[in-house]
Amino acid sequence: MPLKKPQEVIIKRYALVTAGRHIVQYGKSCLIIAGKHFLHSEDADILAASLTLRDVGYEIEEYAGGEPEVNVIDRITARYCGEKIDSVIGVGGGSVLDTAKAVSGMLANEGGIERYLEFPDMRVMQNGPLPFIAIPTTAGTGAEATKNAVVRHAEKCYKKSFCDERLTAKCVIIDASLYMSASADVTAYSGMDALTQLIEAFTSRRADEQTDEYCRQGFKHIRYLATAYSDPGNISAREETAIAAFKSGIAISNCGVGAVHALASPIGAHTGLPHGLICGILIPHVMKVNREHAIEKYAEIGRLLTGNSDVNDETMADEAIAAVKSLARSLKIPQTFRSERLKNLAATIVGECINGGSMLSNPAKYDEKFWMKLVTAVSR
Repeated sequence: MPLKKPQEVIIKRYALVTAGRHIVQYGKSCLIIAGKHFLHSEDADILAASLTLRDVGYEIEEYAGGEPEVNVIDRITARYCGEKIDSVIGVGGGSVLDTAKAVSGMLANEGGIERYLEFPDMRVMQNGPLPFIAIPTTAGTGAEATKNAVVRHAEKCYKKSFCDERLTAKCVIIDASLYMSASADVTAYSGMDALTQLIEAFTSRRADEQTDEYCRQGFKHIRYLATAYSDPGNISAREETAIAAFKSGIAISNCGVGAVHALASPIGAHTGLPHGLICGILIPHVMKVNREHAIEKYAEIGRLLTGNSDVNDETMADEAIAAVKSLARSLKIPQTFRSERLKNLAATIVGECINGGSMLSNPAKYDEKFWMKLVTAVSR
């Protein structure tokens, strides 16, 4: 079966200059959703000029920050519902892209987004979304390549997916120059998210040779993450990590993730911690308990991350875990959450994700008590 992926992908430095040439094919009016940092930069002027050159009109919505929220998406949708909008452009990190992606769906459908989230009584979009164009500025979530938007409800303490294959971006523009201003923390957290996605997709029960190949490519690119962190002005390293994130997005969109992401959603919903930080803390621990159930895949990960080849699978699987731990240390990711509150929430967190698709895709099957014990251990 062909992989679900964006129709058009432009990977080119300073591609923003010619963005209008690609966007105009989706209509003559668009809604741009972007963060404050981008909108107050020269890059915003470059995008605007490129659109104007192609006679594309645009509305601008400044994203306030934080993770995609139900009420924010509903508010933006209500503001532009009924206006002439042909496409939605998201410019920013994963939260901005997921928000823009969700708005593209909701502008073409009735009701609030909560009705369409992954609950037992969820609705399916009756109408296809407006074309979504993704211009990422952080190398992490792969939201530019996925078919879902992860949405949070702060008051109800949940994170759920708004998922439909039609939400996949029509066009993705990866311009390495847009990643240069990402802070050290954003670089670290987003990079660990991308690495976790590659590991979980590669070892997923739903993986196949097509998704495996995207992961293999992604692992080769993610090796530049430490350089992007330590030498933030290195545009080549930034570009490599951006490509890794994109590859991870295609992989997870087609074969899912595993226990790290299963646990990360409720942990993030209850604590508000950055998703990439949660992944960075959890991934070495989960790799350790999955090791025996995916020894050949972990061995290959070890070879791809370290460049070693003439070593047996047992040793290379251990080296994979060691390489991930070492990278996390170099990115100043703590080994545990050091949170008494999280420890007390272990049963709630596991209960919310134990029967979900992500946990079911994990290579190892453990019961609720096992995962509660792990969450308790990483909370200390």
